[in-house]
Amino acid sequence: EFTDGMDERFGFERMKEPGEKTGWLINMHPTEILDDDRQMISAVDYYFIQEDGNRFKVALPYKPYFYIATKKNCEREVISFLSKKFQGKVAKLEVVPKEDLNLPNHLVGLKRNYIKLSFNTVDDLVKVKREISPAVRKNREREKSNDAYTSMLSSALVGGSLVTADEDGTSKKMTEQPDNIIDMREYDVPYHVCVSIDLKIHVAHWYNVLYRGSAYPPEIVCRDDLVERPDPVVLAFDIETTKLPLKFPDAETDQIMMISYMIDGQVKSFALLDFEFTPKPEYEGPFTVFNEPDEVRMKFMICIVYKTVTECQHHPHQQTTSTVQFSSWIGCKEIDLIVMTLLDKIFFPSAMVDEATCAACDLNKPGANCQRRMTWQWRGEIMPASRSEFHRIQQQLESEKFPALFPNGPTRPFHVLSREEQARHEKKRLGDYCRKAYKKVHLTRLEERVTAICQRENSFYVDTVQAFRDRRYEFKGLHKVWKKLSTAQDNGDAVEVKRCKNMEILYESLQLAQKCILNSFYGCVMRKGARWYSMEMAGIVCFTGANIITQARELIEQIGRPLELDTDGIWCVLPNTFPENFVIKSTNEKKPKVTISYPGAMLNIMVKVIFLAPLLTSFFGVGGGGFLAVTLFLSSVHIFRYAVFNEDGSLAELKGFEVKRRGELQLIKIFQSSVFEAFLKGTTLEEVYASVAKVADYWLDVLYSKAANMPDAELFELISENRSMSRKLEDYGERKSTSISTTKCPAEFLCDQMVKDAGLSCRYVISRKPEGSPVTERAIPLAIFQAEESVKKHFLRKWLKMPNLAGREADTFDLEHLEMRSLAQFSYLEPGSVRHICLYHHSQGHKALFGIFIPSQRKASIFVLDTVRSNQMPNLSSLYGAERTALLEKTTEELLPPEKHLFEVRAENDVKAIYRTLQRILLNYKEERRAPTLIAVQSNWELRRLAAGMTVLEEFPVVPVHVIDEINYSVLDLQRHGARRMIIHYLNLDSCLSQAFDMARYYHLPVGNLPQDISIFGSDLFLAHHLRKHNHLLWLSPTARPDLGGKRGSMEINSHGCYSTGKQIQSGHKATTIINIICIIKHRIRIITFLQSPHTCLMLFLFVMSLQVLSLDANIVNQENKLKRDLLRLVDVGEFSEDAQFHDPCKSYVLPEVICHHCNFCRDLDLCKDPAVSQDGSVLPQWFCSNCQAQYDTESIEIALVEALQKKLMSYTLQDLQCAKCKGVKEANMLLYCSCAGDFSLSFTTKSFTEQVEVFRNITAHYNMNFLLETIDWVLSMNA
Repeated sequence: EFTDGMDERFGFERMKEPGEKTGWLINMHPTEILDDDRQMISAVDYYFIQEDGNRFKVALPYKPYFYIATKKNCEREVISFLSKKFQGKVAKLEVVPKEDLNLPNHLVGLKRNYIKLSFNTVDDLVKVKREISPAVRKNREREKSNDAYTSMLSSALVGGSLVTADEDGTSKKMTEQPDNIIDMREYDVPYHVCVSIDLKIHVAHWYNVLYRGSAYPPEIVCRDDLVERPDPVVLAFDIETTKLPLKFPDAETDQIMMISYMIDGQVKSFALLDFEFTPKPEYEGPFTVFNEPDEVRMKFMICIVYKTVTECQHHPHQQTTSTVQFSSWIGCKEIDLIVMTLLDKIFFPSAMVDEATCAACDLNKPGANCQRRMTWQWRGEIMPASRSEFHRIQQQLESEKFPALFPNGPTRPFHVLSREEQARHEKKRLGDYCRKAYKKVHLTRLEERVTAICQRENSFYVDTVQAFRDRRYEFKGLHKVWKKLSTAQDNGDAVEVKRCKNMEILYESLQLAQKCILNSFYGCVMRKGARWYSMEMAGIVCFTGANIITQARELIEQIGRPLELDTDGIWCVLPNTFPENFVIKSTNEKKPKVTISYPGAMLNIMVKVIFLAPLLTSFFGVGGGGFLAVTLFLSSVHIFRYAVFNEDGSLAELKGFEVKRRGELQLIKIFQSSVFEAFLKGTTLEEVYASVAKVADYWLDVLYSKAANMPDAELFELISENRSMSRKLEDYGERKSTSISTTKCPAEFLCDQMVKDAGLSCRYVISRKPEGSPVTERAIPLAIFQAEESVKKHFLRKWLKMPNLAGREADTFDLEHLEMRSLAQFSYLEPGSVRHICLYHHSQGHKALFGIFIPSQRKASIFVLDTVRSNQMPNLSSLYGAERTALLEKTTEELLPPEKHLFEVRAENDVKAIYRTLQRILLNYKEERRAPTLIAVQSNWELRRLAAGMTVLEEFPVVPVHVIDEINYSVLDLQRHGARRMIIHYLNLDSCLSQAFDMARYYHLPVGNLPQDISIFGSDLFLAHHLRKHNHLLWLSPTARPDLGGKRGSMEINSHGCYSTGKQIQSGHKATTIINIICIIKHRIRIITFLQSPHTCLMLFLFVMSLQVLSLDANIVNQENKLKRDLLRLVDVGEFSEDAQFHDPCKSYVLPEVICHHCNFCRDLDLCKDPAVSQDGSVLPQWFCSNCQAQYDTESIEIALVEALQKKLMSYTLQDLQCAKCKGVKEANMLLYCSCAGDFSLSFTTKSFTEQVEVFRNITAHYNMNFLLETIDWVLSMNA
């Protein structure tokens, strides 16, 4: 009852009435229910979500069971024994033949009889299993210790025969029946998992649930035709904790710092007051908290817990060493070769056999090819000590005493210790002896071994792996299909586009999940979660896969250059002339063309000839690519360092970079991450190097300037190194390293206990002092900079050997070893170093002013757009000189453009002609191959709108100039006035760009990404950096307003209800100032003149309307219900009658997708409730755009209403008849009644159609639409 009550609170009500429902299975849970005999039985509760969002659950009873195996011919005696011993617990006993892979010679079809024990409840199963398990365990141990001679001897002593006990069953008469139970199967499978496997009921699928009452179990049938899933409500929370210095996170000692809590994509919290976080006085940070009541109404279905994990950014760079001069290249990427090896050779533990197994097999005949001998490498670590030395150490241990097991107990001799303790002491003592005698602890030995693989073994393991592989291919194919559908729907319905995107994400997630499961089949052998625990099998798989990769590399080296050899394929560079794909035409209509990858086909042929098994051929490589670019880097050792880029510019693969390593300098990682994008810019090698140099130059400035403009805390994060010590500090002895030095230093100012344990995390920086000392002695732990000021200074003086600490702490760091050499150095965002072009544009109505200024050429082109070509421009050269002279008195010469410019003025009445001319000017400038140039754009339009007319802007870096230009084009001399404003803005451009460059350096942003309100954006950016530094999740907000719940209008904020806006009067003297507010003038409003239909009882209408207003206040629900009963009793109307229900008296019609012809803003227009002009009747009402306040075209709206009316008339005329009882659609034409004896009725009633027509008539009368009125009269006359 408690579970049902809790489920009902979450909306999952148990099906009680017979019927059929369709739902999406979201969860399952074992439970117990009462059957018809009032006995408790086990069942599984299945939780479903319907298409409309409703929820329900159903209980499916199923008897839990497990199997036991007995000695041969002892099944009947064991069944009789179990039925008597466990009477009332075991519901059913039956003998079931099963295929046992451990049975000798089972390949010929031999099966073993198992006893299936079925129970009513899981508790009964657990109790019986608990009693049988000790006997089974004891019998197994006895079977292992017994051999054939022991069995024959016991049989001879009992019956005088030399026949084994398993053959005649003699022992079953002389022994206890529990001794005949030798095995148990499927006893450890969870009950709900067992039920779902047997009945093939899986989560995240659609099912038809047929409930026929408690006497029959419900029928759950899968619906494979339904693939779209509903949207469940998700509860997610993340716990952030503190961490001790030099320690990894520990749940026993760390304190909770923050809990992030989110339901259905909306952040939740407990009641908090508004607070303020101001890191610096100039960046104020007041925070307003919105507290929510509870999450009961959310009824979440999925609970997710996030673990706090420190993430490293992916950033590499080194100097380029070579350039592969191929015009294009193909990256061959195929599915994991080791998994394919599994499918090829039937590798799994039961397939590995020995000579005895093969000799006893009936299929082992001359010429049989079912056995394949595979070679693998065994690598073992052995101690160099000999056996005699090990025996001497054992003798020494036997003469020693060891600590007591309990405090104050006697010491223990060696032979009293447990076997585990003896082995531990032997291993430790032998390791110490080898370290002193041989100067090494172990030796590594490689041996080639051979194992026989049976190719006829039951292929359940291979079938499982192949099923996962095929399902992954299926999901990848569906992902491609839905991706194409999503592309095709971009210009269509937004709902359909969202649906396609959801399906695309679904299949992408499913194929990744299948990939993870597929990869786990060849994971580490003894790792938890691996699919086998066979060292021989893992060795064969890895050795065979390595040989395949080696042969493939030798083949590719003959035609190209391999870049990476891994288990999942080969990255290679092939010449452009090498054939990539062949297209073969097919007669199949569904697939007329078949594309074959030539490189993949060559590898497949090679693998088939050399490695394929004779009984199975399922090894196939898949080619992938080509890719956009590959960049190779110099390496100090012989390893590959390269980066592969996709066509969209994203990274496809990284190899050999610090970004993939833990503990590397954050400075290197950030630099590498930022520099990769620069390799894709430019069309020549020189341009690529120039773009890379821009990124590298900034970090060179940081190194050469000793980070003078960077806070010490930020510099610590960049140059600190992170190392982990797997063992205890005392185990390292006298060895020296930066990690050991870093660990010893905190012990001086913290405590010795902090550094005694294993698994220490060391973060340190390399100091410049003391000069001449080794690097290992100059490692300073970062923990000292977080200590108190006096403690910090004391230990820094001691470690740095500096009596006085003056200047910045960063000055003591050694940055010389971080310098990057052999790099071209270019100035970065320095004044005058970046060329620019000024593009000015201002538009108002049908008039506009364009201007393009090129300072390097001292040219300017001015364009005037008007309905009439009229050039009324003043002398722009004189105007430019006068304004420049006036501005020179306020600023310097460096922040002004050149003195003289050549102006060209043109007047046009077509904006496309202006776009073509501007495009030609920019293209000519680009073809001259001048220095890198940005375009500073000042426009009252968005850049995307401006770039739509001039596509050449996409080929330049564009920097928006956020200056508001207030020009009124209604004045008579608009050209003179606009030209003067344009020239002033151009003269101030260098100052604006200089400030933008300074802000870009300060905020570490591209100069083109600076928004208009840089102060607020900078505060948000610094806060985001601070949050990311402390592993916080960042919010996603597409606008400047914060996102407080998944969308701009959050449900909690825009919830309907009654809210009090009055405040209590705090002082009496204010009453004199609000007397006019307290005294309300009476008004009389004749509401009856507003109503369209007469009401039989105005008092009832008043009651219903008043009660509807009062129902908005959730605090007076009980009082409102009592008032409702009392008022309705006065007019003799029932509380639940139709007359007492609220109906909107103001019916309206919403016209969808009304587009404004001035600003192209699209919205749904409510024709009756949208604000209109002049409702007094003197002027016809009009509709206005909410975006630009322009008037809508009334005639267009009238035409749209006529089309909507005609569509409604057509749907009303051509509608289907449906049964009023079963709601089925009428199929035959001559039937008078439905097959369920129900009457047929209209799907869309005449009353509803008439009401909609009346709404159109009211709109016609109010807005004087004659054409619509004539259409309505014709419709009513034809349907009269």
